[in-house]
Amino acid sequence: MAEREAAMIIFHNPSCTDYERAGDPERPDRIARTVPVLRERHSDWSWIEPAAATDEQLLRAHTREHIRLVTEPSGDFDSDTPAHRNIDRYARAAAGAAMAAARRALRGEKAFSLMRPPGHH
Repeated sequence: MAEREAAMIIFHNPSCTDYERAGDPERPDRIARTVPVLRERHSDWSWIEPAAATDEQLLRAHTREHIRLVTEPSGDFDSDTPAHRNIDRYARAAAGAAMAAARRALRGEKAFSLMRPPGHH
């Protein structure tokens, strides 16, 4: 008997679609339209809402100053990266999902982070 292939683990927090700004190229529809399709087509996949990244975890890759700037932005970060209200909360959730997916992948499991904001997280 062939061994059954392990199902995919999707790390996702539905609140990642709660923000947008008219004209931004990165929109919540990217995720909002993908989730129901994946759930319908892959009912055997596991969906996990990840924990937000802590300061301790973020400090492995970022300075305290960077964390402070994301937590208390004084305006958009650049012309392509708007500082949405509560963007630190969304960024922490995305970073937490990316780390959780990476941990699972390192254990040989199939994992994917389906979150916003995008980017290196």
